Amino acid sequence: MTLDSVRTLFRAQAERPPTRWQKGFIAIYLGVALLGVIAEVFYFIHNDELAPIFLWLAIPYGLIWLWARHDLHNDRACARLMLSSLADGGSGLAWVYIEETSGAYTSTALHYRFTNRKHGSLITDPQTAIDLFAFLARSFSQLSTGYTPELEKLFRRSPVSLKTNPVHSNAEKHTVIQSDNASNGW
Repeated sequence: MTLDSVRTLFRAQAERPPTRWQKGFIAIYLGVALLGVIAEVFYFIHNDELAPIFLWLAIPYGLIWLWARHDLHNDRACARLMLSSLADGGSGLAWVYIEETSGAYTSTALHYRFTNRKHGSLITDPQTAIDLFAFLARSFSQLSTGYTPELEKLFRRSPVSLKTNPVHSNAEKHTVIQSDNASNGW
């Protein structure tokens, strides 16, 4: 990979509009939350008491809506941070690693984490993730690479320490999602 191809990848992620499915789910979460609030208000007006069932519906869906909006914004913000880090020699970038997910579904993601505790992911095909990982490891020697639980703990404690004492490895994080688990059935 070249610097231009890496910039193109992250520029595309930073400028990518939400998909139709993302927009649909966000609209559904917001709609259910608003319906719950409206039903609660009408119930309260007519009965002078609260109906917890409507709040139990509105609050979780409202929180899911907030989380989904934040997640969409974070993906784009972190891609812009990555573009900025590529331009200034990787000063804000602390750690990168690859995660392979298998089981109920498979995916490959390059996770990148910054010294300001922000973190993003680029979900791509395995070869692109490997090439991108190799490019970043080669281009920024002060960057910690590879995954270990210890690096995860260290990042949570002090992301800057991953730059001051970088750890270099090619270890990937492997996650297995069991298809027989009822919580994965949606």
